[in-house]
Amino acid sequence: MADLHPPAELPQGEQTSCVPPENSPELQETDQGVQPAQEQSPDPGLGSQGGPGREEEEEQEEGADRTSIKPRPPQIHLHRDATGRGHRRIGGQNLRAISHMTSPAALSPMAGTSVSGKRTVLLSNEARTEIAKQVRALKEERRATLDARHKYLISRLADAVALGELELEDVLISDDKFSLIQDFFAANGSKKLIFFSQNVKQNLSSSVNSSFVDSVSSAVTQRKLFLTTGSSEPLLGKCLFFLRTTDKAITSANIQQEVNFGMLDCSEDNIISSLETLLNHIMLPALRSQQTWGSVQDGASCPHVQSFLSSLDQFVSNLSSVKVNLERRFQLQQVELPDTIGQLSSPADYTAAANNSELVECLEGVVCVWTNQIKQVLTESEQMRKEADDVGPSAELEHWKRRMVTFNSLMEEVKHPQVKRTLGVLQVAKSRTLRTWRELDGDITVVANEAKDNVKYLYTLDKFFGLLGKSSPTSMLEHIPSLMTNIRMIHTVSQYYNTSERMTSLLLKVTNQMIAACRSYLSQGVTRIWDHSRPVLLQRISECCNLNVEYQRSFQSVRDKLRQNPGNRQFDFSENYIFGKFDAFCRRLEKVADMASTLESLATLQNMKVEGVEKIFARYQTIVSMTKSKTYDILDHRKLEFDSDYADFRLQVQGLFQSLQSLLDFWFHQSLSVSSGQSDLKTAVILPMCVQPRPTATPPSEPLFVFQTERMLELLAVFELGPTARLDLKQYYMMLLQRYSRELELLRKTYQKQRDRPPIGRNLPPVAGRVLWCRQLFRKIEAPMLTLKKKLDILKGPDMTKVIRSYNKIAVVLLQYEVLHLQGWIQAAESAPHCLKTSLLVRHHNSKEVFVNLDHVVLEVLQEVRWMTKLGVTVPKLVLKMVSREAQLKALNIRLLDVLQDYGSVVGRIPPLLFPLMQPFISRVDAALCPGLTTLSWTSLNTDGFIDGVYLALKELDHVVKVASDLLDCRIGRLLRSMSSCCLLVLPEDSPVSPSDLVQQTESCVQAAAVTLNW
Repeated sequence: MADLHPPAELPQGEQTSCVPPENSPELQETDQGVQPAQEQSPDPGLGSQGGPGREEEEEQEEGADRTSIKPRPPQIHLHRDATGRGHRRIGGQNLRAISHMTSPAALSPMAGTSVSGKRTVLLSNEARTEIAKQVRALKEERRATLDARHKYLISRLADAVALGELELEDVLISDDKFSLIQDFFAANGSKKLIFFSQNVKQNLSSSVNSSFVDSVSSAVTQRKLFLTTGSSEPLLGKCLFFLRTTDKAITSANIQQEVNFGMLDCSEDNIISSLETLLNHIMLPALRSQQTWGSVQDGASCPHVQSFLSSLDQFVSNLSSVKVNLERRFQLQQVELPDTIGQLSSPADYTAAANNSELVECLEGVVCVWTNQIKQVLTESEQMRKEADDVGPSAELEHWKRRMVTFNSLMEEVKHPQVKRTLGVLQVAKSRTLRTWRELDGDITVVANEAKDNVKYLYTLDKFFGLLGKSSPTSMLEHIPSLMTNIRMIHTVSQYYNTSERMTSLLLKVTNQMIAACRSYLSQGVTRIWDHSRPVLLQRISECCNLNVEYQRSFQSVRDKLRQNPGNRQFDFSENYIFGKFDAFCRRLEKVADMASTLESLATLQNMKVEGVEKIFARYQTIVSMTKSKTYDILDHRKLEFDSDYADFRLQVQGLFQSLQSLLDFWFHQSLSVSSGQSDLKTAVILPMCVQPRPTATPPSEPLFVFQTERMLELLAVFELGPTARLDLKQYYMMLLQRYSRELELLRKTYQKQRDRPPIGRNLPPVAGRVLWCRQLFRKIEAPMLTLKKKLDILKGPDMTKVIRSYNKIAVVLLQYEVLHLQGWIQAAESAPHCLKTSLLVRHHNSKEVFVNLDHVVLEVLQEVRWMTKLGVTVPKLVLKMVSREAQLKALNIRLLDVLQDYGSVVGRIPPLLFPLMQPFISRVDAALCPGLTTLSWTSLNTDGFIDGVYLALKELDHVVKVASDLLDCRIGRLLRSMSSCCLLVLPEDSPVSPSDLVQQTESCVQAAAVTLNW
């Protein structure tokens, strides 16, 4: 069912215009024509203020000569019954309206005198015909407006009442509150649309003749279906209602989704039963299924929503209780009494009746029947009640309420006039049966007073009964002291309920209610308690057990306070009887908590990275699945199956821990045997484990005896993170302690051998390398000790004392070694900044070659500082200041190296022939380098200008060298090569040549050479 909203109420005085239907008595069409219709007051207040017939009386007083009146259109009516409440005829005959106005039997247009002496006003045939036309026109107009929305309403109504859809359609359009339907469909309209289907009393008149009639009214009951606002008519039958869940306009598309239909059957005085059925089977399930609650942010989980649902549930329970109590009202057996009893009024009548022996004998028999009936009720009330073992305190209140209703109704029956007259006659006759009656009357009074008194006091606990049912164990704690105080008050003040048996029974029922609340709390939100996460389950179990402790503590506190005043009534109740169930329930919870905690600890097997643990974890999963597969309610402490299952669970867990112990023993001894194979090492090389970033070179492998010890400790740590409750780890730690003692001695020897020349990692500065080596040694002895010192409770003894003493000695030596080297380095590093005061360049004495004058100590200190910072060593401020210029110093060093390299490269390219020629230019470069050799230092600020000047002179030298070299190679060298290959004289080889020819040949050769060499 969709979300239901309370319907909006229409103003009580609001009325809508409507014409009576054609088949109503006002306009009843027959074969003879249209029957008379009464003129009705246009003022809706007239019917309620003046009563029926006011208009007719006024017209009769004005004059009896009027035989007809001018027809007027039908008006709105609000008829009142005898109690002044409004009642309308909708969709059927308006019989009550006939009694208001005139008798429909007067068919003549003339005015006649009725049997009551009043003149009746009749309409002419023409007026009645006109009104009938108007009614038919209005009905057709409304019928034309019907659509799928109205058809939906009609179909729902047809399912609930014994009428066809055509009849319901006629009822709908004939109703004088037809406009309520349009208001229901409109946007932001009424939230409700109500129909009543019930019997309505109407007045009918029988016709005597066709001209003048005397109207004789008679009451007729007829079942009608009509629209109503719900506030003007009493509900005596069925209430058919439509509720809308939105403020949007109701259309044919959304009417099935946004409109809900319901029915409340109140016929035969069963309104309580009908209301209880509607709330319990429709409203409550619909509300519980709601996920959104309007502006409530948390929705269904909001405490206010839960409180509302709980209050509604309690209201439904109260309705059920009231229904049961009403059904159990006591009634004396119906006995037919002589008519004489009903006529008794005076003492003489009673005396005359008492003298009638037959009458007295008859009345004594009646009283005997009543006496036996009352005795049976009293006997049943005194019998021991049969109640369930887990019944709560609310049942105690309900019992006494039912008993109070029973005996109060019995007292009302005894006070009935017929019973009083019967007893009066027997009293005058001095019948012996009255003695038993008087005794029973006294017993009834006592029992009724007892029930009333007990209900009064138990009602003071009713608010606690509700809290016990819907509160969590934690929130219940704050109410326990007040509950015990009220119980103490009842025990002290109550006149009837202060017996030990009843108080013990009440406290036992309170215990049952707490157990039920705990069971509900443990199962809240899940199907089975194992569906909870185990930490949540353990927390809830702890809260439930704490509730039992606080409950008994509060009881004992009240008991001890009462014992301080012996004059008061004491709490001498059996605590074992009261709290025995709760203690048994808590013992069951403790077993469940033990199972949950064991499974939770074993769940860490999944995270254990040990080979072979997979099989053990598979066994654990089997145990979990078997535990969750139990179908019985493990929270029921009366279920003995749990005890045998719990014993099996303990055996399975014990076997699992034994397997885990075997696995640990296997791996531990395997690691021990591997390390024992390496224990005969005479020497060991221990290299430092450099801090991040690690050096590029990988140090040699660490000694196996240290690695295996740490591995064994890691193995034990893995098992400690698992289920260690039943694992014996002491023997393993004792074995590790002995091995650690041997390793300390071996490490001491290693230190003595390597301290002068410790192995240092690649690319490490010397001092930082020594510190790292020293710290690596310390780490090797510290890592096992950090673990072992946490186990002093199991390792305490002479062996542990010896190991601690040896560890302290080695730690002190290593610490001193580190401190000495750090102090020496700090002193040396403080002198490094003075090295920056030297010149940038230096010239070799022999070769006169220029070099960069940066002391290697500066670069080493810079490298040491970088590692010392990573090691956490405090560096002097002067050194830090130098380090802050590390980038500048290194950049200047690189630039100077580049300058000198470029200078050497340019000089190297000068040909030897041109070297003397280039000497002036070389001197210029030397002059530019001169400030770096003399005045400029590494702390100077104008080094950039110096380097730029050197590059400028070097650029000029490079240009001159390049031009001169090109000239030498391309011009001079080429010409000389050409000259060397030119032939000036050709000597004859085969035959002699005359001098003239020789001279001529020589001249031609010279001229050709001249041409060739002429560029």
